[in-house]
Amino acid sequence: LFTLLLLISLLVVIYGYFFQNPILSAITHAITDKTVSIDESDIIEGEPNAEQVAQELYQKGLLYYQRYRAVDNIIAIDFFKKSIAIKADYSLAYTGLSQAYSQQIFQFKSDNSTQAHAIDNAYQAITYDSNSAESYKALGTAYYVSGWLSKSIAPYLKSLALDPNNTEVVSNLSFIYSEQGNLIDALTLIEEALSLDNKHVVSMVHAGQTLQRLGPLSYTHLRAHETVLDRVCGLLLEKREQS
Repeated sequence: LFTLLLLISLLVVIYGYFFQNPILSAITHAITDKTVSIDESDIIEGEPNAEQVAQELYQKGLLYYQRYRAVDNIIAIDFFKKSIAIKADYSLAYTGLSQAYSQQIFQFKSDNSTQAHAIDNAYQAITYDSNSAESYKALGTAYYVSGWLSKSIAPYLKSLALDPNNTEVVSNLSFIYSEQGNLIDALTLIEEALSLDNKHVVSMVHAGQTLQRLGPLSYTHLRAHETVLDRVCGLLLEKREQS
């Protein structure tokens, strides 16, 4: 009986050491997951390289986030949180966490606390890296999916100032302007988005919505935006023929 109690106590200690320590827990998770690689450079004199492990967990979170499924969204959030637990000032991990919560709001079931998490983590990302286009994009998206379109404009514009070629941000801004009735600026931006990526489906949808809102147009007005109309219609026809 004494031996059995001693063995149980030893197992409890081992569990507490390996699974409650965030860095060692992350490494244990990484070792058991074949898509996360840990090599000899990640260990310095027997100690884990915390920054490298945090980066690995962040990358893993992105993989799950980009699968766009509810179950994978939950896993992505868990990986981003583990990354932050290891490196508390890791801006990109906060960005990923914010985007995952925004995805939850936009595509899956969520509540008001999810909106707060999306916004708060985006602000935290900006706090640790005020020159990150992705962090401002995350904040703009958090406002965007929460229905606060006007609030999303400023962070989106800041993101574009840092990274002018982000198709998603340009397209979202176009949609916001279209919703606000600013159709000329909306069309200008959607043309820019399609010039960056002429097969970006969301941009094509936004273009179609904006053109529909324009209603009957004079020939002169239509000619001014003919390149947008031609591109959207042509791509939609091409996709229909391929399907």
